[in-house]
Amino acid sequence: MSPRLGRYFWKLFLANAVVMAVVMAGCVWVIVSQLDQFRQEELSNHLSAQASALEVAVRDRFDAVHADELNALAQQVGSTELEGVRVTFVLVDGSVLGDSAAIASEMESHADRPEIQQALAQVEQF
Repeated sequence: MSPRLGRYFWKLFLANAVVMAVVMAGCVWVIVSQLDQFRQEELSNHLSAQASALEVAVRDRFDAVHADELNALAQQVGSTELEGVRVTFVLVDGSVLGDSAAIASEMESHADRPEIQQALAQVEQF
């Protein structure tokens, strides 16, 4: 093999290696983003199912009279859920009836919080 052919081989080899590295990086990025999206969807579905179960469990007792009971339930559910998941029972006026991470009776009104406003807007649509 002549020295000239050796140089062409290495040029082609390096060019192909760079192309392969870029393609592999793109594939890894697509796979990771798809897995992350799948994980987010699964978590959302799981939390929605949990919220529906809680709704059925507390529907008849969702008022200030049962605040202690709801607070105990929130703490119980919050301690068994995924780490980082917080359960809070909030009345339409923003009063906190129960919370898994804080003392509900000492919490301020949640009426101005964006997530509460968003939830109320979704409820009003139905």
